[in-house]
Amino acid sequence: MRKTLRFCLIFAILLCLVSCGLKTPLFNLEKETFTISGEPWPEADRLFRNDDHWLGGDGASSIDLGKGRVLWLFGDSFISQASSGGRRDAAIIRNSIAIQEGYDPSTASVKFYWNRKNGEPSSFFAEGENNWYWPGDGIRINDTLIIFLMEVSEGENELGFDVTGWQAVMIDNPDADPEKWHIDWIDTPSNQFGVIAGSACVLHADQYVYAFGADSKKRDAYLIRWPVSSVLKGDLSRPVWWAKERGWILQADLAEIPPPLFAEGQMEFTVNYVPEIERYLEIQTVSLLNPSLAYRWAKNITGPWSPLKEFYVQAESGQNSILIYAGKSHPVLTGAGAVFTYAVNSTDSKRILEDTSIYYPVFLKGEIRKVE
Repeated sequence: MRKTLRFCLIFAILLCLVSCGLKTPLFNLEKETFTISGEPWPEADRLFRNDDHWLGGDGASSIDLGKGRVLWLFGDSFISQASSGGRRDAAIIRNSIAIQEGYDPSTASVKFYWNRKNGEPSSFFAEGENNWYWPGDGIRINDTLIIFLMEVSEGENELGFDVTGWQAVMIDNPDADPEKWHIDWIDTPSNQFGVIAGSACVLHADQYVYAFGADSKKRDAYLIRWPVSSVLKGDLSRPVWWAKERGWILQADLAEIPPPLFAEGQMEFTVNYVPEIERYLEIQTVSLLNPSLAYRWAKNITGPWSPLKEFYVQAESGQNSILIYAGKSHPVLTGAGAVFTYAVNSTDSKRILEDTSIYYPVFLKGEIRKVE
């Protein structure tokens, strides 16, 4: 338990650790024609806090499955076999999922899923012989669901583990109960540049599937794509990278890593196109020392991207031992003009076990307002 908690806490730090000062990239700034706001949404927070057995998880990526169903992906999760609601006797598994029924989280219902091994709770996406998986993001196209996973293994370093690569699974019956899903593991290319594809966000646009990912050490963000036709065949073997002035380049033709899409990202962030402002919007936390929610925008998915701008300071920010990370938007959700979440963790393992106000995704309801 203590070792697993240490992994959980250190990973939270790893996800958020970027330089304290923000560099301003070269960007021909226009006058911003919109504002973003957020406020607590306790009615939505209850969605994840009323289960007797699922007692918290981080990450919290959402995927539209259609017909009012939303898939949630979580990283390390507390699972209690009893119904006492206490974490001290709970197991920690590497990943879990949930299906939300209804798009408004303040009125929706949810059901959680994980596996069992030797009578004990185990990860929904099973560990390998020497590694395990934390979910990134995914997307449903027609009747196919693709989910990207971060591959993690124990490492001989001060962190105790390495994020070594990425994998992906394909599910051809996403309308079924997850206990009956056909999960096929897809062959993925070598991770020669240390970028974790799909750790952040996955989009479908212009006959391509775009995967945003971050450098596993520096947190700079990169953009990779495949034709939809290849993805639906389960073929991710020929990723194409955005290399700015050089355009799109096949990974096999790259001698070195291309320039990042933007610097100082996070391992987990979201990007979505907002028609009301005619821009792509990226949401993330700034850094470990400044976990405020922030955004940057671009008119095209390839950029150029604006500098990062803060828009919300969490109530938990600045509290002793608290870690805040995984700031995300959830355009599939309704009930507000914009919906955001972030994760709250702690460096104090005792607090994680006893404080049930943390280690659940925290919801915000917000607005994206166009201004003249």
